[in-house]
Amino acid sequence: MFDKLYTMHIICIRIIRTQIFKLIIYRDIVMKKLLTSIVILMACTFSTNSIADKHAKKHADYMPSLITATPLEGRMLAMTIARKTIGTIQSNKEAKHRVRKIYAEDPMMLMRAAELVNLEFRIIAEANNYWRK
Repeated sequence: MFDKLYTMHIICIRIIRTQIFKLIIYRDIVMKKLLTSIVILMACTFSTNSIADKHAKKHADYMPSLITATPLEGRMLAMTIARKTIGTIQSNKEAKHRVRKIYAEDPMMLMRAAELVNLEFRIIAEANNYWRK
């Protein structure tokens, strides 16, 4: 009886260890993709001033200031900034809709999008001195 329990315990440990290794490998792949995306994003940001200029002329100033009255307004501004940034970089509507179908089903990509909004919100919160008086 004890031998069977011990054997099952060892098998469970091996299964758990295998799953952990798979998660680590998956995390590494995701991180490489994220790093590649950041590099591409930075390259696009620094090399596409004319695209940004066209976009700015086409749309009204959606961000006259980082100063907001409430944290909720700051959060909404962060979402707008993230959305407009992606819209400026990827101006092809068909491509945007194709990608939406992919990331709508991928929780890791959705979490990365949320991280982008959080980064923007952090900047806005700092600009607002975290809404302290």
